[in-house]
Amino acid sequence: MKAAALGQELIDLFDRGFSLDPLARPGPDEWRRALIRALHNCWVHDCGQAFVADKTTVNCPGCGAAIFILQTVSQLKIQFLPAGPRYGVELKDRVPIVLGRNNMPGLSPVVSGRHLEILPSQGKPLLRHVGRNPTLILQKGQWYQLKEAWVDMPTIAEPIQLRLADHELNIGSN
Repeated sequence: MKAAALGQELIDLFDRGFSLDPLARPGPDEWRRALIRALHNCWVHDCGQAFVADKTTVNCPGCGAAIFILQTVSQLKIQFLPAGPRYGVELKDRVPIVLGRNNMPGLSPVVSGRHLEILPSQGKPLLRHVGRNPTLILQKGQWYQLKEAWVDMPTIAEPIQLRLADHELNIGSN
């Protein structure tokens, strides 16, 4: 399989890896996230051709056969606890959502822009802590430190309860 089969994002990272400016080179987290996204978007058709698919992919690049890539679209509903603001984020299969305290309504714009990454894939989200402050997840009545976990798709009736640093929130979906 050629490297191009994993998509343009990894090719661009590879090119930046040879930058003369060390600060312009991608770090390990950026490599890891890009590789996870590429592997989640990589499909192998019945003919054996591997390729990265997006919402515009309608034919296998190997044999030309028509293909259908399921793109689920819904919304994650986020609410600050106990009765704080609510908002929705569009949920697309294999498109990561990055939450940070500066990109969530009602929170300080001068703090972290990256705290939690949510990568939905085939009906299950991958939750991944990416910030400096801890992320906790409530499971079976107990708080656990979140590193990376596949969880069942939350609902409004059974949301995922998280603590991003000092803010508690619920995440559900419609």
